[in-house]
Amino acid sequence: MAQQYCKLKSIKTVKGEVNFTFIYDESLENTVNDPYWLKEITLKNPSGEVQYSYVMNSYISAFPSSDVWGRKRILNFIRKNDKNNLKIEQTVFGYENSTQSGNQEGILEKITTPAGGVVEYKYEDRVYTNSASAAGNIAKRVKVINYYKNSIDITPEITINYDYSLFGTTSSSGYKYYGEIDEYNEQKQVSYILYKNVKVWETGKGYTQKTFITPNDYPKYLTNQIYVNYYYSWPYYDITRWGLPFREEVYDDQNRLLSQKETNYFFDQYFGSQYDFKITPETSVNISEHISGKRSYILKTIQTEKEFYANNQSVTKESEVSINAINLKPGYIKSLVSWWRTFSCGMES
Repeated sequence: MAQQYCKLKSIKTVKGEVNFTFIYDESLENTVNDPYWLKEITLKNPSGEVQYSYVMNSYISAFPSSDVWGRKRILNFIRKNDKNNLKIEQTVFGYENSTQSGNQEGILEKITTPAGGVVEYKYEDRVYTNSASAAGNIAKRVKVINYYKNSIDITPEITINYDYSLFGTTSSSGYKYYGEIDEYNEQKQVSYILYKNVKVWETGKGYTQKTFITPNDYPKYLTNQIYVNYYYSWPYYDITRWGLPFREEVYDDQNRLLSQKETNYFFDQYFGSQYDFKITPETSVNISEHISGKRSYILKTIQTEKEFYANNQSVTKESEVSINAINLKPGYIKSLVSWWRTFSCGMES
């Protein structure tokens, strides 16, 4: 049976209409790209007159050269035109080019904004903690983002830095995870890196430390073993697989804690074989892992926010949200705000 596609053509309201123009490219069938690619978005008033439009310009990457079907579509620019199809503004995207720098083409390198400013992305290669082999365990990640006033400036106005080490150590907090089997293309493993800790700071200012919940916070456990085949169950994998925000702490440049936000999650899972899914892990020549899980959902969240002020004063906001398991919408919401001041007592002799 041929694959079918369903694309949004237009949105009509009393305030006007939005039209979407797609172009079909038969050569992209059975590749990682959608053969229908969005070329233009047009906005019209209630009378049907064009007000302005957005034009997307893109191309197919030449990387990887050995796998024609694996080459991805790259966005070149987004242009806003007026009702006469004349350019109003344009956002341009630049990428690393494998033929020039030896890096993987398709990784965003810079964005030129409509006002002429430039956002520059710098990456680094880093080893993550789990790998079945010494090779292939390097992943690119953002190290620095520079913001320039214009394209000729050599000194950025703002520099944002990122560090992915476990807080207080020099060890990477990255870990390699895998997707579900039905997400694989031609039996290729879909893997990605999640970081437990991320530190973000602007040069010359304070910093923010972010902690995420990952699948390893709810480790897989062995359910059966048949010779060299190990069968595991991994609870709540489908929820935690992309990382959930857990704690965010903001410090000033003197390492004083200014604010803290923490979210605690309570999970539950559905029962029955219809909710089972499989995960393909890394394997070695000696053993084979078979990992599965059950569909799960967030049962409740409790979020606590604290603001710290001078003279040992603080304000705490706490909110609780319970989720209805039937429609997965909030069924109960509670919030509380409290103000604290800490006093120190001493004795005089």
